Parts: sequence; C-alpha cells; structure tokens
Amino acid sequence: MKRLLFYVSIHLSLWAAAQPYEIPEVDLASDKATNKVIKLDVCYSKTTHIVFPSAIVSIDRGSGNILVEKADGVENVLKVKAGTKGFDETSLAVITSGNKLY
Repeated sequence: MKRLLFYVSIHLSLWAAAQPYEIPEVDLASDKATNKVIKLDVCYSKTTHIVFPSAIVSIDRGSGNILVEKADGVENVLKVKAGTKGFDETSLAVITSGNKLY
C-alpha cells in the first residue's frame, strides 16, 4: 500500500508541475502601469521553461540564487532554475520585443 501512495503522490506532483502558468504582461508603451505578480516555483533539480509570445530582449533576476538563460535556437523561451538550495524569494523581470514587461 505504501508503494501505491508514493507512486500516486509522485505522479500528481509531476502533473502539477507541468501545468502552464498564465504570465501577466505590462505594456511599456502604456501609461497604465499595474503591479501583477505571480509566483513561479523553481527548484534545484529541475528546469522550468517559460514561453513568451515574442523574443526576449532583456532579463533581470533579483538575485544570483536563480539561474536564467534563453533556450538554444529560439528567442522566446527562458530557462529558469535554482542556483542554490533553499534560497530566499526573489524577483524575475523579462522584457520582450513586443515592448511588454513580464
């Protein structure tokens, strides 16, 4: 019975991790600035990929505890991973060629 429960919990956590986030955007050309924040779960042993609607122009991470880079061969996919275990909450901002801030 313990094996079945363990298998189910692993399966459910992998399924939950694969669900897409809806990332809010701010139009940099607009005067209407809003604070839209989402929490992005990242961990040390897995890489999270974020797909943007247009090419990434600029990336600003709040601390060196997270690793970010554009995926090879594409301009609109960002790879995010924890650089250290158990790091404090930080921020991540991305600007795309569509003049949007995420």
